[in-house]
Amino acid sequence: MRKLLAKALSELSAERKDELFPATGLGRLTRMLGIGAGAADERLKALTEQLGRREGGLKFAFPVRKCVTEAGLSCQKVFELVAAHVDKTEAHNTAGLMRRAIHIGYARSVLLEDEADLANFLTFGFAELEFHVRPTRQDLVLSLLKVMMEVFRNLKIPVVVAFDQLEDLLLARRSDDAHRIAEAFLRGHRAGDASDRWAVHPGLRRARAVESVVPSLDGYIQDRLNNPIHVPEHGTVKSLAPRSAGAGTRAPRRRGPAATVAG
Repeated sequence: MRKLLAKALSELSAERKDELFPATGLGRLTRMLGIGAGAADERLKALTEQLGRREGGLKFAFPVRKCVTEAGLSCQKVFELVAAHVDKTEAHNTAGLMRRAIHIGYARSVLLEDEADLANFLTFGFAELEFHVRPTRQDLVLSLLKVMMEVFRNLKIPVVVAFDQLEDLLLARRSDDAHRIAEAFLRGHRAGDASDRWAVHPGLRRARAVESVVPSLDGYIQDRLNNPIHVPEHGTVKSLAPRSAGAGTRAPRRRGPAATVAG
């Protein structure tokens, strides 16, 4: 929200700045006389600095709403400003439509303290967007996932996708229906190839049973399950040893893909 608002403010025309920061009383008279024309710029600069100010170099010093209200602006007016900026700058393809809805949803949540639109969109609203060519449900879900990952990456928020008891799905490939379900899931797992810095933890157990299944999987699936990732300051990681639920000690490392991290 800070980044969106700062960018929207930086692209305002002189007229829009004066509308956003109208002069009052004597200031209005001096502005009509051509004096003090930079007052709106000064207030805008002060607001931008407040948005980016940090406490101790770590967390932000002030919430966005406080920055806005202390600048003498209404949260509703600022929300409309951000929404107009997002609507103007985002593309009209599938990803652009989703980014538009998510960013405006976050703006409404932060500035107006209303999370309903964002929650509804992430739950089912993303499938109700208007498209010139209607994507499949699978395409919509993957597009939503990629957009959310993009948002988190821009904010430097790490994301780990974990699948528990994946061996049940792999072992169910014996029947035709189960085989189709497993193939669809594993094809979706390949979606990580389209984005950098994904960590996918399959959470495989019953190593012997899994080892009997993995060799029969398609090559690209095996690559995704066995591909290591490079972790700064920790080297290259291929597998994680599970911890004991009781004492909290590290359990013996399993062989095979029992606890494989895919890059």
